[in-house]
Amino acid sequence: MYKLLIFLALALSLFSVSFAHAQHHGGQAAPPISFGDRKVTVSTWLDPADFNPKEDTSATLHVRFYDSDTNTNIERVTYRVQVLSGDTLLASQMFFNKNGELLVKIQPNSQCSEKDIWRCTKYEGNKDPVVPSALESTAESIPIIRGPLFDKSGPFTVKVAIIGASNPKTQTAQDIDFETKINIAQEQQFPLATQSGKTTVTVRSFQDELTNFQFAESTKTISFEM
Repeated sequence: MYKLLIFLALALSLFSVSFAHAQHHGGQAAPPISFGDRKVTVSTWLDPADFNPKEDTSATLHVRFYDSDTNTNIERVTYRVQVLSGDTLLASQMFFNKNGELLVKIQPNSQCSEKDIWRCTKYEGNKDPVVPSALESTAESIPIIRGPLFDKSGPFTVKVAIIGASNPKTQTAQDIDFETKINIAQEQQFPLATQSGKTTVTVRSFQDELTNFQFAESTKTISFEM
């Protein structure tokens, strides 16, 4: 049972706009692994962090490859990025980025009649001159993925393979694989009865649905289960 204390000074009228995030959405870093004499990892996150595909038309996917001990980016990186929902592949594309933090614009589109969902996903961007099978990601040229990914609430898996690093012409001896999760929040609305009447609370949860949502007028406390 989770309990959130609502301070007496908080006006109940604010509830109708938005009550709380049941869990912070930030990015996730994969466990570090060895790369030469360094420990490296990948972190992924969406911007905005509270991205809502029902309201927002696009988001930016960040994929950062860095030294986990010094927190410094590994430069000149060739990535293969895959996005999955459960075991279903939604997107797969190679990218090249010079500064170690890949930016990809995501434009969710749920319409897809293909049996293999990934076939509905389209990619736009400039091909890298050194790694022609990869789309380059720079401040002036951010690639786009348009398709049925991050288009609904729930967890999405982001698999990142580092194919080359430090020198774009040199591949790693074998791909360095990482896996992270990005959760898209779901919205739930609950009616609450107070002394001033009924009001509606909107809650955004990044994992399980909330149940048994109750408001105690005497203590100004909201409780719920998840």
